[in-house]
Amino acid sequence: MAGDIGESAYTKSIQTLIKDFHQPSDEVISLIKLAEQFFARAEDQQERLEGYEESLASALKAAGGDSKDERVVKATRRKKDLEKELEEARWERYEHVDAVCHKIIELSEGKDWQETQVLSAKYLGTFYLMSPGEGKNLPSLHQRMKPLYKAVLSVRLLDSLLKQGKVRHPLILKYYDPETRYFAEDKELSPFQKNIVVPLITAAIFQDVGLHHPHALEILKGKHGTLDEFRLLAKTERFDLLKTNIKQSHYFLEHGLGTRRYVGNSKAERDEFIEAQQQQLQFMLALLNDAVSLKHGVGNLLKIPQIYSSVILSTKKKNELENLPKAALLLQKLGNEKSIDPLGAKAMIDIVGIFPQGFGIAYIPKDQFASNPDRYEYAIVNGLNPPDIRIPHCRMVTRNLQFNSFGKNAFISRETNLYYPMARKQLAKLSKERLKEILSTLYSDIGQGEERELLPRFWHPYSFFSYKSFQNLWNKTDTSSN
Repeated sequence: MAGDIGESAYTKSIQTLIKDFHQPSDEVISLIKLAEQFFARAEDQQERLEGYEESLASALKAAGGDSKDERVVKATRRKKDLEKELEEARWERYEHVDAVCHKIIELSEGKDWQETQVLSAKYLGTFYLMSPGEGKNLPSLHQRMKPLYKAVLSVRLLDSLLKQGKVRHPLILKYYDPETRYFAEDKELSPFQKNIVVPLITAAIFQDVGLHHPHALEILKGKHGTLDEFRLLAKTERFDLLKTNIKQSHYFLEHGLGTRRYVGNSKAERDEFIEAQQQQLQFMLALLNDAVSLKHGVGNLLKIPQIYSSVILSTKKKNELENLPKAALLLQKLGNEKSIDPLGAKAMIDIVGIFPQGFGIAYIPKDQFASNPDRYEYAIVNGLNPPDIRIPHCRMVTRNLQFNSFGKNAFISRETNLYYPMARKQLAKLSKERLKEILSTLYSDIGQGEERELLPRFWHPYSFFSYKSFQNLWNKTDTSSN
């Protein structure tokens, strides 16, 4: 028996993270809700501020430049009160964003490189396994998930390029020290995490926040909000949407978030703090600028994960799971064409491999392969950085066609992985009755619907992962080859 349907503590944390980032209802004040509120009020607030500035200028002129004149004092107070109100709102948004960034780091990074790879695999795999892979609400769910998924890929890509000595950006190198890259013992963020990882995550999750500007929403949903935002847009609509997104995403980062508030009394410390904050802001804006240009600069830290994530967590109406392994091949193609940085593309592929985290592998067990195999088993991709991108690091989740929560890890070879034709040929002699028997045995165990193919190239573990007892796929265990 699979046990009870439910969520582990980690899965609950991911669910909460998604809600904190983008919750369509008003139950939670999500980051996207805060951004939408900012966009909705920005024009009016700017007009009010300009009006107060004009009133102050008029009062000063009428008072002959006397700053103590009652008219000048009142006009100055109104302007300062509004500026303070806007600053307080901005700082509040900043604190919300900072808290979400910290949560992403806590869920995806550990005390060193090795632990971070495991936690990041768990983070990415959990997102994938929480997606049903089909249904009318899938585009909306993926839209909420994708920025958070992409953010961790961006950081892992940066780490990989740093290890290879391929990063030249002065701000990144200023804070990078392999010895102090990760958490301290007390779970305090390291200087690199504070000054580089948090800005990178912020830029990643808000790369497309301009799509929530009123003009962008009107393009997507129509004036009355009745259109399908995931429909195929006309060429003029796409161009207008792209232009709006780029402009407003920049505007939100610069004016909606800006920099952290300084707390203290030291002028020297304050000046140093402000300079560091401005450097972080300029770093985020450079990430967004480079990501939409043809330059092979820091923007590839966003562009490459965005391309990959847009395949894995697609917002298209038809989500074809069998094509997900082609995401890495797409990066390879774009790298070869120099549309994206070739070094960055290769680094990303080396991190994720051909099969995404959480992807369901159907394979012939090793003990069957040498003889005449009469069954296949199931595994789930659960490890980053495979030695061979075509051979995924997996958790074997069935044994003798029974699901279990205590399987071991294995590298699934191309010869035994049913995604490849050479492996499927090994089972081609099995009768239709035997194949139906295998499916019936597997799916009766976890209550999943009928498989589309008698001899599947892969499987989708969504139903499997809905059971709490099956959600710990990343605990330490032995690893073999299959």
